[in-house]
Amino acid sequence: MRSRFKKVWLILQILVVPAWSFSQGEFNNWYFGNDAGVTFNSGIPVYLTDGSLLSAGHCVSVSDSSGSFLFSSNSIGVINRNQEVMPEGHHLHGASTGFSQTSFVVQNLESTNLYYLFTTDINTGFGLEYSIINMELDGGLGDIEPGQKCIPLPGMTKAIGAVTGTRHKNNKDAWVVVKISDTNNNSYASFLINSSGLNTVPVISNSFSPVNFISTEIKISPDGTHLILTRYATDFFEFCRFNSETGQVIPLFHFMPSPFSGEDSASTICAEYSIDSKHLYVCIKPANTGPGYLFQYDATLTDSAAFMSSESLIGVVPTRCALQLGPDWKIYCTNAMVDSLHVINYPNIHGPGCDLHLNAVYLKNRTCADGLPQFLQRYKAYIHS
Repeated sequence: MRSRFKKVWLILQILVVPAWSFSQGEFNNWYFGNDAGVTFNSGIPVYLTDGSLLSAGHCVSVSDSSGSFLFSSNSIGVINRNQEVMPEGHHLHGASTGFSQTSFVVQNLESTNLYYLFTTDINTGFGLEYSIINMELDGGLGDIEPGQKCIPLPGMTKAIGAVTGTRHKNNKDAWVVVKISDTNNNSYASFLINSSGLNTVPVISNSFSPVNFISTEIKISPDGTHLILTRYATDFFEFCRFNSETGQVIPLFHFMPSPFSGEDSASTICAEYSIDSKHLYVCIKPANTGPGYLFQYDATLTDSAAFMSSESLIGVVPTRCALQLGPDWKIYCTNAMVDSLHVINYPNIHGPGCDLHLNAVYLKNRTCADGLPQFLQRYKAYIHS
């Protein structure tokens, strides 16, 4: 049966690869964790040992279209291609803590040499800020533009924890999305980046989540239609629609995997979508227990009862993990304080046939922490079956 799934997967890749590419080479080099790294330039993940990025949570790792590494950031500092801190790439106001998703990068639509680096903090009062990285500075190694470092977004001091983004429905512009955690403003904020630059007036959407808490992850489906919010040490995920034309977030319901619905808290929870946006994967490690449990759901279902009935336990991981879709369409899972990554080989396949493979990618004595690089896809194509 597994060989049949693999054949189907290969056929889908052959049919769809010409129409879909995440970012060509822009997302091929990952630096994360404790100086760990992998490169996908050969088509499969191969360990890198030259990394100098220390990141407890999610981070960013940017390459050019040919797959040459440019820079990485843990939201506190910015590392250039020589694995050195950029001259002005230090003392950013972000927070690199476990499972925090506190940095995100969007390339300027009018200049390929400029990048917006967004950072968020954890309860230190800075909230959402951005810096402009110019790859022409420092002899081509890149640096933060003078006077363009840690610029606060108006009204976003309570936008703490998670920041992420996705393409606009027009397949060119981009949205950057955060969660505002404030008793007076419990909402999502979406910022548009287009040919005119960054619009600092956000689109605001209400949230059903409890007020005044720190979100750890926001994941948006590759087709830009759904969003999920997670929080460290909580008892729910918030499942939402996302309108990639308007930037609106429409909360649908909260849920937890049914075996843990009675838990008061979980030590870690994380989420990721399959490349076709039809399957949602979540991992939960209950508080004060050993392994993590990886579940799959039908992400096309917007009724909470039907959604929960699609739940499938696909495997158990030895420790806490974070999830990230790779440029090869597989989903990679961190293996906390271990020098390997787990992988879900066929995320589009329903049930255990998605093939969770533990310790699949060797990191050569460089260990994982609690996050992997996130990215903005270069363009989208919609997969139909």
